[in-house]
Amino acid sequence: MKTRIEIAADLQRLGIQPGDLVMVHASLKAIGGVEIGAATVVGALLDAIGPTGTAMGYASWDRSPYEGH
Repeated sequence: MKTRIEIAADLQRLGIQPGDLVMVHASLKAIGGVEIGAATVVGALLDAIGPTGTAMGYASWDRSPYEGH
């Protein structure tokens, strides 16, 4: 089971630094076992970017009201 500290370290090894702006679209299944679940991943991301960083999340839905039907 991955911990918040391990995930934050992994993100830093990928090049994420304090103050970065990151766009996130993640799959818990792809990450593997995570203690506590999604909250741990979000916490690790926030730890990696620090208080001056910005995290953006992707959101979508199956039927967009902006597409023709």
